[in-house]
Amino acid sequence: MTSDEKLAQILLSLQVYDLGDIKKARNANSNIGAFILCSCFIDHLSRYRYYNSIKTDKDRFVAFANHYLPSFTGNGTDLYYSLRSALVHNYSTKGHYLLAWGERSIHLKKMDDNRIYIDLDELITELELALNKYWAELLADPVIQRLAIAHYDAYPIITQMK
Repeated sequence: MTSDEKLAQILLSLQVYDLGDIKKARNANSNIGAFILCSCFIDHLSRYRYYNSIKTDKDRFVAFANHYLPSFTGNGTDLYYSLRSALVHNYSTKGHYLLAWGERSIHLKKMDDNRIYIDLDELITELELALNKYWAELLADPVIQRLAIAHYDAYPIITQMK
């Protein structure tokens, strides 16, 4: 497979499998599942973007959130511990963020106890924008391309057979 074919497969995976499954879960009102998939999507994207240049899952996730998710700039660590770690492994948000859906206006609003709402639909929109930003950078930067292809070579994407 050529580098261009690998990049096309990566984009297909991120758009159709990752974001597609998030949207399917949201449309089916499987909102906690959609949040979990959002967390996995951030983790997945961060692995392509920072493969072998940042060593730990946490540090890749944080770097990605701080660079590609403007609403969470400077809060990548809190997002990691709330969304990726606590939510994926314990169905909890570890207190810093509260999960919400169906009310976009409360996205990133603080509660009296300083916890912050994350609205699922707003998060999905941010993830789409993050993917677009990452993809533009990937196409323009051979170093980012090499990282993505190296990750692809180490962890080939599951593909659908017709």
